[in-house]
Amino acid sequence: MSSVWKFFKKEDNNNDSASCNLCGKSYKTCGNTTNLATHLKNRHHFAYLQMMKMPSSLQTTKSSEETGDAAAVDLNNSNVSTVNAHSGQYVKECWEEICEEFRIDKNKIVAITTDGGANIGAAVRLFLGNDRRISCMAHCLNLIVDGVLKENHAFSALCDHVKSIVTYFKQSVNAMDQLRSEQEVSGMQEGEVLTLTQAITTRWNSCFDMLKRFITLSALVAKILATKSQTSRNTPDMVATSQLNIIRDIVAILGPFKEATEEISGGNYVTSSLAIPVTNLIRQAVETISPSTSLGLIVKEALLKKVQERLVPLQENSYLSAETILDPRFKKIHFNSPIAVSHAITKISNDIRSEHRRRGQLSPDLRTIQIDKAQEKTESSIWSGHEKLLSQSTIVPEVPSSGSVPNELKQYLDQPLLERKADSIKFWTNCQHFTPVLSEVALKYLICQASSVSSERVASAVNITVPDNRSRLTGEHVKQRVLLMSISDEYWFD
Repeated sequence: MSSVWKFFKKEDNNNDSASCNLCGKSYKTCGNTTNLATHLKNRHHFAYLQMMKMPSSLQTTKSSEETGDAAAVDLNNSNVSTVNAHSGQYVKECWEEICEEFRIDKNKIVAITTDGGANIGAAVRLFLGNDRRISCMAHCLNLIVDGVLKENHAFSALCDHVKSIVTYFKQSVNAMDQLRSEQEVSGMQEGEVLTLTQAITTRWNSCFDMLKRFITLSALVAKILATKSQTSRNTPDMVATSQLNIIRDIVAILGPFKEATEEISGGNYVTSSLAIPVTNLIRQAVETISPSTSLGLIVKEALLKKVQERLVPLQENSYLSAETILDPRFKKIHFNSPIAVSHAITKISNDIRSEHRRRGQLSPDLRTIQIDKAQEKTESSIWSGHEKLLSQSTIVPEVPSSGSVPNELKQYLDQPLLERKADSIKFWTNCQHFTPVLSEVALKYLICQASSVSSERVASAVNITVPDNRSRLTGEHVKQRVLLMSISDEYWFD
């Protein structure tokens, strides 16, 4: 029997037809499975790849992969192919298969960073136990801003107006040339000339970029539209001055969210300890903004409310709070809840004691570690709030949260904070020689991620790795190419 029947079933009322297990569509079989395989190839790419790896019961060929066509793989929900419904139990079983295939010890997995899907949350609980899930902060930020903007119909109408102007310039060669010429006349060089940016519907970031660029070029755009309207009836109207003020307010309010999203989405530095500080800094930055329009004030208040509802509770996550405490750049200065600090210190203390018991060691003293301090950014950003807190911070003796705090943890907490640009991984690596237990605990937490953006980048790379002209790649080769493509250039070149 063909392996395609793993994804189809015969219809009870018509033996000549079969329905797809994935989408429910019905197709005639006509004595063969060509229609069924074509449907999988066109509609369910990853399922098609998995089918090509399955040997048929007839075993008529050595491998169906050798003659089959592979297709581009789109991984939107996970990093594995899932044939059945994405229930928590099924996703958990997929993860177990991955661990077995790559020989990953499940006990070494600290936590899993996911979006807010209930099924994924259930899968984490079944796979690792309770309280081992970290919500993707980048996903939370996107939901907060996107939700607030879409709920405001006046802002949506204003965005549509700006988009129509941008579209006009994109479709008019003369208008775009005139925009370029006006900038060159003002003294801009060829590489410095700006163009209008169009927004897409999937991410609010692109809308922010469009509005920010539109404000920058608004004077030139108004001049060009006024000239064009005299000769063409299809020229869109320029945004009114009052609406430009609204756009300026919105750009100022969304700026901290844009910077936070970029900061939390990094893949080459520690992000797990950024979630709580970034939340606090977003709130502080937005609170200091004074909109000049009523719509700007409405958006500001709505965003602050959503931050309080969705982001502030992140400090109650035991892993994120422990990671922030163990980052020598932040420790406790961004916490708003003393209870969260106490719980985090208790959790870290218990981990230290458990590791000492396993090793049969006593708690050593922690020496002061000197870290090369990088040059701080001079431009204005959400981190200016952190620098202010850092300058005001004082060392307060640590009060035990539950029982006595281990010596090395107490001495670490009593040390001054490092500058924001310091390398927290390097700090704990240098500490390994004389506080191996605390260093191991800290590094264990800091390797976690505050967002799933890095893994999503790898998943998106599949579409680049498997282009249409490489249709004979097998499923095994696809995995190999994706792995190789995810490796940094520094490991390929001197």
